[in-house]
Amino acid sequence: MPPPVRKRRELTEDQKNEIREAFELFDSDKDDCLDYYEFKVAMRALGFDKPKSEIQKTMKEYDREDTGKLSWQGFNEVMTDLMLERDPVEEMRRAFRLFDDDDTGHNDGEINQEEFMAIMTGTDN
Repeated sequence: MPPPVRKRRELTEDQKNEIREAFELFDSDKDDCLDYYEFKVAMRALGFDKPKSEIQKTMKEYDREDTGKLSWQGFNEVMTDLMLERDPVEEMRRAFRLFDDDDTGHNDGEINQEEFMAIMTGTDN
C-alpha cells in the first residue's frame, strides 16, 4: 500500500498579506531590503521574538547575495518557514496565558468573568 499523500501546508492569504505588510512597513529606508534592525522589528511584529544571535544566523542563511540585508524573497522565505513551523495548540495556549491574569498577578488556568469582559471590551482592570 503506498504511503498517504500529504498535502503541503501553505500559508493563508491573510498570513501572506501580513508578511508583505510587515516587509513594506519596516523597510524604513525603502531600499527593498531589510537590515538587521528592520528585520528584528518586522519579526517581532509578526510574533517572533528571537535573540540577536538567532536573528544574525537566520540573516546569513537567507541572504543569498551576501549583502548583509534580506531581500523581499529572503524575508518571505524566512517568515513562511517560521509560520509553518508554529504549533497552533501552543499558540492558543500562549494567547490564553496573556489574558489569564487574576488580581494576584498569577495565572490561575481560568479566565473569569472580569478577565473575559476586559478582553471583550479592550479595557484593563
